[in-house]
Amino acid sequence: MVATRRMLATGENTSQGGMLAQIRGVYKEGGIKALFRGLGPQLMAAVPATCGMYVGERFFARAFAKTDGSTDVLRMWAAGTCSGVTETMCVCPFEVLKVRLQSKEYIGRYNNTLHALSSLVRQEGATALYSGALPMVYRNSVFNGTFFAGCFVLREQVLPPSHNALESFVVDATCGTVMGA
Repeated sequence: MVATRRMLATGENTSQGGMLAQIRGVYKEGGIKALFRGLGPQLMAAVPATCGMYVGERFFARAFAKTDGSTDVLRMWAAGTCSGVTETMCVCPFEVLKVRLQSKEYIGRYNNTLHALSSLVRQEGATALYSGALPMVYRNSVFNGTFFAGCFVLREQVLPPSHNALESFVVDATCGTVMGA
């Protein structure tokens, strides 16, 4: 909630004090419940975002693979970059709803996530759910390209090969942690 508010701040609103002051301000708007406004779309987006990212990467990795099925870091970077589009298509509507629920200008307009969804589609059309999709594609593509290319390099050149399910899990968790950071 506080991060979204900071992103929406303009002009003299950008210096509304520190994070604690903003938390207190949101609390004054509606108590503890106000601090969690927009959490519904955020939680609902977790699975589609992850699926969009990983399914997109697998699809494009196969599409960009060499004729023998092998790949390299550049192909993995391209697959990851393209997966930014699939991830955005899956998650953008949830992000739009989250931002609408969290921004001050929409307080009182929506009762909950489903009300926000139906009102938005009815009043502005379904395409409004993809407001901001292009910048999100850029962000997701840069992150995903870097993430998947980096994971490939870690698996192929840095970490020891895995020989069983536990070792494979540790390698995947290490790659995800390092590249996520």
